[in-house]
Amino acid sequence: MTSGTIAILTASSGLGSFVPAVALSKWLQRQQRSVRFYALEQLYTPQALVRLEKTKTQCRRSLRTALLTQRWLSHSPGSIREAIDADKWQVFKAQWQHCPPEHVFLFSGFWLSFISELQAAQGVRKTGENQPVYHGVHVDVTASLSWQPGEVGGLQHHHLLAEGNEQFLVPPPPVVDWAQRESRVAVHGGGWDIGDLDACIAMLRTRYTLLQGQSSLADADADADAENWHLLTDPDWLPWLHGCAAGGQYPSQTLLGQTEIRTGGLSRATNARRPDEPPFQQLLSRCRALITKPGGASLIDSMATATPLVLLPPFGDYEAANGRAWISRGFALSFEDWKARGFALAPLYRCHQALLAMRGNRAVYGETYANENATEVG
Repeated sequence: MTSGTIAILTASSGLGSFVPAVALSKWLQRQQRSVRFYALEQLYTPQALVRLEKTKTQCRRSLRTALLTQRWLSHSPGSIREAIDADKWQVFKAQWQHCPPEHVFLFSGFWLSFISELQAAQGVRKTGENQPVYHGVHVDVTASLSWQPGEVGGLQHHHLLAEGNEQFLVPPPPVVDWAQRESRVAVHGGGWDIGDLDACIAMLRTRYTLLQGQSSLADADADADAENWHLLTDPDWLPWLHGCAAGGQYPSQTLLGQTEIRTGGLSRATNARRPDEPPFQQLLSRCRALITKPGGASLIDSMATATPLVLLPPFGDYEAANGRAWISRGFALSFEDWKARGFALAPLYRCHQALLAMRGNRAVYGETYANENATEVG
């Protein structure tokens, strides 16, 4: 028999699938659902984790290196299996078989081969009640790299950003009115800080105040002040360790530069406004735009906060598809296009209006499973 719990399976190598997975987990727990949260990297060998961090560092330095790494992974799905610690996997499999969940939400296709193995180990069930229901949650417009290796029997795919049928992952916060937003734009390079942001930032400094997302407190800039902020991740925070505790946790982050009285002094204040909501999304809701590459998590943030995207070059084909989709729907424009328009507010406002119109009575994906056989949070 299934346990009535929910399992959320994601990957933490990049935060694009990790942060949305945490958002769903936290919301379901607030609805009194018991959630077990896993990142694939929890099963890695120590050597594989060291290689992962080295790869991330190399990809931050060079978009070309990042793209070559992505292409290699797409043709070498077995490389993920080679990173797994056999003992950790056997422990995971035994625990899964002893207490199988009722619903399994996959935010990363890198789990597919492992799910197939779990299904085989459990054996073929004659009735669905004893077998977990598997859901593939796609936060990109098309299938991202991780979903390429294969398929799992019975897997139900859910595309949150399908045109005309966009769904919120969890109930969105109230939209901050355009007139009440600060003259601030957010800038980041995604979970791996990919791309050359310095040139963009230099062009924007004289026109807007900034919210810069950076990977680590070690990257802190001396130019953070009472107006220009940096949201920095604790360098000791590890997504596959700290991020997987207690059903999933957002990155431990510090907001550098914000002061309560705007004196121009430098302060460090932990961003703990609403701990069960994404820290970056809370700050983004007060900005005029987000300048970033078109990753799925950025599209989710844009939709949740009705904040336009200004798009930098994509990381791979699926991000290119994300960018084309958001531009064609009127929710975004390219950085070069915005630059040609003199970084004006008017095109951003049009995107904001289009996002507001799209929201309408959109469904909330998580609500389908919120009250189904509710159990105490484990």
